[in-house]
Amino acid sequence: MRRTRLLLPLLALLAASPALAAAVPVALDGDFGDWASVAPLVVDANGDGGGSGVDFGGLWAANDGDFLYIRFDQGAELILQETNPLVLYLDTDDNPATGQAVAGMGADLVWQFGSRNGTYKGSNVYWDDLGLVSMPSHSSTGFEIMLRRDAIAGGQPLFPSSTLGIAMRDNGSGGDWVPSSSTHVSYTFDDSNAYTPAAIGLGKNDPSNLRIVSFNVLFDGLWDRPAPHTRVHQAIAPDIIGYQEIYDHTATQTRDWVQGALGGTWYADGPGELKLVSRYPITSAFDIAGGRGRAYVVDLPASFSHDLLVVNLHLKCCGGYDWARQDQIDEIMAFVRDAKTAGGVLDLPADTPIVILGDSNMYGDAGQVHTLLTGDIADNAGFGPDFAPDWDGSDLEAVLSRRPGTRHAYTWQNDGSSFGPSYIDRISLTGSVLQVAKSYILDTRTMTPTELSNTGLLAGDSEGASDHMPHVVDLAPLAPTAVGDGDPVPPARLLAVLPNPVRGAADVRFTLEEPGRVRLALYDAGGRLRRVLLDESRGAGEQRVRWNAEGLPAGAYFVRLETPAENHTVSLVLTD
Repeated sequence: MRRTRLLLPLLALLAASPALAAAVPVALDGDFGDWASVAPLVVDANGDGGGSGVDFGGLWAANDGDFLYIRFDQGAELILQETNPLVLYLDTDDNPATGQAVAGMGADLVWQFGSRNGTYKGSNVYWDDLGLVSMPSHSSTGFEIMLRRDAIAGGQPLFPSSTLGIAMRDNGSGGDWVPSSSTHVSYTFDDSNAYTPAAIGLGKNDPSNLRIVSFNVLFDGLWDRPAPHTRVHQAIAPDIIGYQEIYDHTATQTRDWVQGALGGTWYADGPGELKLVSRYPITSAFDIAGGRGRAYVVDLPASFSHDLLVVNLHLKCCGGYDWARQDQIDEIMAFVRDAKTAGGVLDLPADTPIVILGDSNMYGDAGQVHTLLTGDIADNAGFGPDFAPDWDGSDLEAVLSRRPGTRHAYTWQNDGSSFGPSYIDRISLTGSVLQVAKSYILDTRTMTPTELSNTGLLAGDSEGASDHMPHVVDLAPLAPTAVGDGDPVPPARLLAVLPNPVRGAADVRFTLEEPGRVRLALYDAGGRLRRVLLDESRGAGEQRVRWNAEGLPAGAYFVRLETPAENHTVSLVLTD
């Protein structure tokens, strides 16, 4: 079947407005739903792009106390940290007499995305000088970036003024500008609405939850750098760990290391670099894609009613190998398809939980992410038909997590690399039978001294252990249930649309662990905001929001649940 690229939702471009300050709690995760309340600083005309295909649409800005956030839509699908013609200009001191004269301002910061470097007041700067991070890490038609407000670049403050000028260009022949080659837009920081991310306790909220961790330990780091790894493992206290990059030690040696660090009885499997270590027996295992993936069946406790299929992967890195990663994820998803159907090397009982985790290296074509989540296989001739990977006929649920003390979702950071932080250590699962109770990306660099002390960690442990951060998810069983109009929401389900597909009226049901502000918004498949279903404070417990789809055309939509602590998105289909 046809190959479909993943185009991240882009919100409808609103009419251009005067420069505004927007103190909005943006989550830097590649999902633009949290920009819905931010009016664009400018909307550029369509059809004025150059030969590169870049044709700017909207340009947005927002801030919190620590970061400036900028979002833009450039039309052409590209990879922001690879070769591309995009240049960002910022007049950070609001003084046209300093910096490069461009777009009617003096640009103090000139950042070239394609070469991953720039200049600030004449000094060469790199991402780590600016705290510059971009999302998504793979190709897209639009991106969001952040820069640290307290950054020191070339020995000088990056943002000496509360007002700045912003412009972007396609640095090619006849390339597009936003807003234009002779004008820029202004933005003033708004610090009237301080927002602090909710704290993340590292322990389980419920001892009965199943804690699964994906961790690239960087070239056998458990043995080469045992002290920070031991502290990290003890703080996380996992039940199942999917390791990548254990090349020179066996599964038995890996099990013994974990037993020494955590105590108890453990099981392990993995003839290659991919190892799975589990508190529960591993009953079978299968190599996939030439060892780039390995699947394990784990015998879970009776509370889960089923075994668990874990697929651990480490796809080929890096630029220039999109074709290899696509083939590898095609083959891995074909294995999942075959495991869900009768025949083949593995027959899973219906509703068996499935978790796919690992170092995906998905820096390139977004089609790889699309295949992972939707089962839309690119090479049908080689790997068989497309399929729905979840048991209820839906896509897999992507676990979007954040680092302690932040709203930022990236799992890889190497301050010595020209490449900025990226989200590549992915966890996806069958949301029809599993509930995400908690998730986080452990980065000791963003933890407070009190949090570090309480968990036995040191501030340098993340960097000392690996350039990848462990991605942690706690899971609870969620048996698929036919829910009628008067039935209760499935236990602890954070977000469900019932019925789905929708024809006429439907309920959005979710639970809140504690009272707080909650927003429900409906977007179409193109990412345009169609309706705000709820925006108010709600008490803790099960919630139900009744709405009517009257007036909306049939098709695919998304409902996004936003709270101060986390966001969740679920897809739905409207029928005539």
